[in-house]
Amino acid sequence: MTAEMKHVQVLHPRGIEMVHKVAGRNIIGFDGNVDWIRDYNDRQQHKLDRLFDGVSEPPQASTVLALTDTSNSELYGAAIVETPYFDELVNENEEQARIMASFHRVLAGMFVAEEFRGQGLGRDLLDWAANHSFQQRARYLDGFVDERTGSADFYRRFGAVVTERNQGLPVRSPANVPLNHVKEVNGHWFYIDTWPMFEDLMRCSRCEEPLHFVAEEGGRLVCDVCGDPKDLVDQ
Repeated sequence: MTAEMKHVQVLHPRGIEMVHKVAGRNIIGFDGNVDWIRDYNDRQQHKLDRLFDGVSEPPQASTVLALTDTSNSELYGAAIVETPYFDELVNENEEQARIMASFHRVLAGMFVAEEFRGQGLGRDLLDWAANHSFQQRARYLDGFVDERTGSADFYRRFGAVVTERNQGLPVRSPANVPLNHVKEVNGHWFYIDTWPMFEDLMRCSRCEEPLHFVAEEGGRLVCDVCGDPKDLVDQ
């Protein structure tokens, strides 16, 4: 059993590197090369800064969420959440690329250390990753499960939409951009829609009355007072 546990957003570079190293040992197909990861995240952040320059605050390229003991001396598990950025989409339609980066997050990796598995920490991490994405105003948390892990059912039980084997993610509002499968790896794509999941936390930006999720037409938010708001306020 784990001792008393806390949720930590890892900010220090050395802590981030440590989590990626441990992820490389625990996640099948995850590259834990910290030099490559640091350079990649720096490039992605620079691209996002440029994409959102003069428009709005750019999203963070990568966020590390960790479960630790109260002294931060033992790592129970972690989730790595990234903001999607596609060069081809930016070249075709910058506004659509901004919508994609605003409304989507990607679960780039998630693990629970072997000795702490079977205690519900994976579900705790996934719920936290979805909530973090929601708090960043993203609607979707997307991800991919390598079939060698046998973890697709874990995401189904959580409530995620899981695609058929080697089938990418469909077009979803408001970005309306499909995510195609990479042929080199076999497995299942999935996504979590945070709007119905955290409906009780949303308020209308105009009157601050509760918003309701309506599933029709790809899903939308409705205020009983104002109708369809253009944006929302989190409680």
